[in-house]
Order: sequence, then C-alpha cells, then structure tokens
Amino acid sequence: MRNQRFQDAQALREAYAALRESSPRLRIRDAARQLGISELDLLGLGLGESVTRLKPFRDGLFDALPRLGRVMALTRNDAAVHERKCVYPTVSVEGDFGMAGNDAVELRFAFQHWGDAFAVSEESPRGTSRSIQFFDVTGEAIHKIHLTPDSDVEAFESLRSEYAAPEQVLPNLEEPWKTTPAWSPALPPGPSRSVVVPDLCELLERIARAETPVTVAVGNAFAEQRLTGPIHTIKPMEQWANILDPGFNLHLLGNLVAGIDIFKTDEQETTLAFRAESGETVLIISIAPNADAAEKSRFHDIAAGLPSSGGTSKE
Repeated sequence: MRNQRFQDAQALREAYAALRESSPRLRIRDAARQLGISELDLLGLGLGESVTRLKPFRDGLFDALPRLGRVMALTRNDAAVHERKCVYPTVSVEGDFGMAGNDAVELRFAFQHWGDAFAVSEESPRGTSRSIQFFDVTGEAIHKIHLTPDSDVEAFESLRSEYAAPEQVLPNLEEPWKTTPAWSPALPPGPSRSVVVPDLCELLERIARAETPVTVAVGNAFAEQRLTGPIHTIKPMEQWANILDPGFNLHLLGNLVAGIDIFKTDEQETTLAFRAESGETVLIISIAPNADAAEKSRFHDIAAGLPSSGGTSKE
C-alpha cells in the first residue's frame, strides 16, 4: 500500500468501515479519494475472498466476456457515467489499442497504461453483485462490466476460475498521476461556438422531445463508450442530470460542467462537447450518423438556441 496514512490493511479496513457507516451510499471511488488512496487499494481489501485478481487481459480475457450474456458496461470520468446493458462485444486488439462494437454499444480502448483486471463478487442487502473491473497502473478504475439479472452467473464463476492469476496479491502500483490524463475524443474539425451552460435536464429533455437519434459518448484517458439512438426519460437527482432509459443510463454531475462547445460540419452534423473547468471534454452528444435531414435540422435548432457565452470561437 502506497499511502502512509494507514499502517496496515486492518487500519484501512477500519477507516473504510467507519466511512461507510457515516455515508452508506458512498461509492468506492469517492471513498478511496476521501481516504487518500486508490480505488484498487480499497478493493484489494477483499482479495482472496470477494475479489480475484485475473491474468493479464491480453491472455484471452476479452474473448471470454461475451459468454457472460447480457451485462452492463460502465465507463466514466469525474463528471459523467455511461452505463449500457448489452451482450459484451468481441474486442479487437491491435497493439496498444482496442475496439469493439455491436448494435448496442461501441467501445474504444487505449492500453498503454492499463494495469490489472479483477473479478468481484460482493454481498449487500440487495443481493450479490458481480463484476469484472479493469484498472490503470496507478490503481484507478478504467472500465467495469457488471452482471445483470439476465447474465450467466455460471459463466462468470467459470471465467473467474479459468483466468485467476497464479498469485492473489495486489500488483505494485505506480505513483498517482501528477496530472491526471484526460480523455481526448475526436471532435469535428473547424471552429466551435462556446455557449452558456443551460439547465442540463432541460437541455436533455429538449433532445428527447425532438425524437432524434444521437450518439452519447463518455470516456476517460484509456476507455471510451458510445451509444447511438434516441433518448427518452430524463430525471434530475440532487446535482445529477440523468437519462434513465431501459438499457441505458447516463449520469451527468452538473456542477462539474463548466461549458459546452458546439461544432457543426458542412454536412449539417452538430456536436455538443461538454467540458470541465480544466477544459477537458467529459461528455459528447452529437447527431447520429444515420440521422435524416429533418432529424439533423431539429438537433441543430436545439444547439442554435443556446446563447453564446461571450467567449471567442475555437479554431
């Protein structure tokens, strides 16, 4: 364990238990940050019991994932969480990059700083939750695959046994990033218009009412996840703006969205890039590639109706 605040695993376990008692709904990612450690340091408390370290993902792990049946793929950054229920697609790996896609989801991976994967099986008052979780070399989560009621539990247990690493110990983690790497999505070329951040639920509602197919993408430095289709059900919850559709959820933390940049191509294709205070992109919503002219026009009108922030356009 890199952090010197805790003398041993028992001290960390007690601190985590106290934190969960005071904040029962606290996610492990946020708990780790409050404790000053990585998420993997915290997850590792269950190693050998509820947590199994897996062999390197390049040793065939990706090929086994479709056997799990219908799962929920999750990719996130600090401001946005993208959750898609799907049969996990087959990942094509070429060097340090990977791509996967089917009718339900598109995934893109950059493997340069990927670390280990873990199979997790945890008990809670709501039952047993099972997942496959991928981490970077500093112990921060990159991508997770959660089993659903429609998943194949036997396939999960078989995968955990077949791909278990010979030594069930935490890897030696690298020091935390001095500057956390950012998601670098491919945005349309040319200038953009910066707009005032509106009420995010209201913006999502307008997109939903327009009944236009859109591509919703969320990523971090090492993983990107995309869904293409219409969105429907929008609900606020505290500081979060949420899309809560069957098979797809998006959770957007409004107080971390500092601006929106609008891009438009000559083909009338419009893209909204949501950015954090640091300038990094946290969410992209763009008109779907298969949208017809009327749908493109409706989506463009929504973007055009957002007032400019007064800043200069980006070239």
